Amino acid sequence: MIILAKLLDSVAALRLIGTGIGLTTYRIMLIISIFEEITVSDLARLMVIDRAQVSRLATEMTRQGLLTSKPDKSNKLKKVLMLTEAGHARYAEVRSGFHDRADLISM
Repeated sequence: MIILAKLLDSVAALRLIGTGIGLTTYRIMLIISIFEEITVSDLARLMVIDRAQVSRLATEMTRQGLLTSKPDKSNKLKKVLMLTEAGHARYAEVRSGFHDRADLISM
């Protein structure tokens, strides 16, 4: 199972070449598109990566206009991340390159 996951990661990374988006950034966009809003901590837990790495990438994605954030209602120290309109458009553009892969996997 681990080998399959690594192969899927490799294929995904190859499909992202030339898009200007890395695999972790793509995954952040994917998860946010599913949940619509998510905290940095929850995103890091779901992705099983370091919270600091997610925070750094979220800051860069915000600078690029892909993400926006607001304080969490239950804890003002946490940020809730959301895709911007440009983020949704960019994700849809990159995601289209994965449709045939999804079709192959679901067979």
